[in-house]
Amino acid sequence: MTVGRAATLAGVTFPDTVTVDGSTLLLNGLGLREATRLRLRAYVDGRYLEQCTSDARTAIDSHQLKQVRMEFLRSIDRRNLASGWADAK
Repeated sequence: MTVGRAATLAGVTFPDTVTVDGSTLLLNGLGLREATRLRLRAYVDGRYLEQCTSDARTAIDSHQLKQVRMEFLRSIDRRNLASGWADAK
């Protein structure tokens, strides 16, 4: 995926930019999460930053505005969602 461009993953399209508190954030990457036990696609996430980077630690540690948008691909109840996140640690 080219950084800063609209992109589609698993049929979900994310815009190349979003506006948060008057600031424009750029699409920095996409991810697909599968339900571990069932191997089902759970959700796609789009990660937005003020300044794109290919370094995950820089993106996480920076004090710039950031946003994660999640599009669920199926109905997942709270318990299973929390369990999946706990298993991913």
